Amino acid sequence: MRLFTCPVPQIFPLALAAFSMLTGTARAQTIDTPSPSDRGWRTRIELQVDAEYDDNVFLLAPTRKPDLASPSAGDVTSGRFRGMESAGDVITDLGLGIAFRGPGLTGRTLAIVPSVGYEWYAQSPERSNLTLGLAMEQALPHQDMVRLRGGIVPSYFQKNYLSDAVDVSGDGVITNDERIYARGEYRETSAGIDYRHRLVKETSSRSTSLWLTVGGAYSSKRFDAPHQGRDLSGPTASIGLKMDRGKAFSVQVAYSQDWLDATADSQVMVLDEPDFGQDLNGNTTTTDLDVRVAGTVDRSRVERAGGARVDIAVGRRSELRLDYEHRWRSFSSTEPLDAANRGRRDRRDQFGATFVSELSRRVRMHVGAQRGAQRLDRLIGTAGAGDVDDYTRTQIQVGLTCTCLSTRGRR
Repeated sequence: MRLFTCPVPQIFPLALAAFSMLTGTARAQTIDTPSPSDRGWRTRIELQVDAEYDDNVFLLAPTRKPDLASPSAGDVTSGRFRGMESAGDVITDLGLGIAFRGPGLTGRTLAIVPSVGYEWYAQSPERSNLTLGLAMEQALPHQDMVRLRGGIVPSYFQKNYLSDAVDVSGDGVITNDERIYARGEYRETSAGIDYRHRLVKETSSRSTSLWLTVGGAYSSKRFDAPHQGRDLSGPTASIGLKMDRGKAFSVQVAYSQDWLDATADSQVMVLDEPDFGQDLNGNTTTTDLDVRVAGTVDRSRVERAGGARVDIAVGRRSELRLDYEHRWRSFSSTEPLDAANRGRRDRRDQFGATFVSELSRRVRMHVGAQRGAQRLDRLIGTAGAGDVDDYTRTQIQVGLTCTCLSTRGRR
């Protein structure tokens, strides 16, 4: 779980950018069982600092990335890239998590873990954001565990989206400077539950253990006006298996599915008449490009993701993590003019590698990289949407996690 990022001096992330990696994922707090001689509450504070270079923070098509550095006059007038200063950026994360551990049900460990995070974007600071989280983990017999979790992102600037278009010239065709873009900013909340069960126990004669994890969650994303039609909410279900082979290596596989609902909403679009075979601007022809249309848009969809991760021990205090995820999305819109979503299918593949090393008993370091690519399969193009396309993305990251303070309570 990413904890958080902070506006430290810019020289720090620039110095680390050459080494950065995926998103700053802090090692999750784990439950341990108090010894019989120590059943009091304990406190553990973890601080994580990451620096990441992301070459495509706004998930733009390769042909659009240079436009942020040198926008056209029309893009400046329309506000298409306002606040989006650079396709690539250096992101500094600072995360703080505090784990309170003590006796819970039947005397087994209960952990309460509030966390706070902040991401600071060096090139596009308007995208900087705060994250608040809370998790409660209850240890169960046979090393099983149940966890409740929740999180809030109070405000997040995703990018600018088309909100209107005005045909100033009256020719029935919308030019770049006649489009109007507005800030796409949302608030996100989520809550979920996970259950971990040990299927196979490691013994003196068998060095393998096997774990099953199942979970469910509900998330809600609410956009500020005028983009309420982009609101999404719905449940998620997940299942995973993990096999540990002693301390030598572990293998994990996981699958999740999200059912995300959106309210069909009227939206201004800029479409090409030949894609629809219709006269959209009322001039008796069906060959015009870039025509203003107000039509219904439905962003409801089902998202599925499957992946695997392998952790391999490298010496006594280090490990190498290799991971892969494939995500595919199916959009359910049947609206006839919904060019961006009707018949849309997404495919995204992500590969990553991370090296983790314990520098001392209290300090861990991780260095890694991730490469992702999305490909779309749509029945019709998204000529006027401008907010979804094929893209590639590379992230490089380096970070430190420090157990700053650990206190042990009395009986």
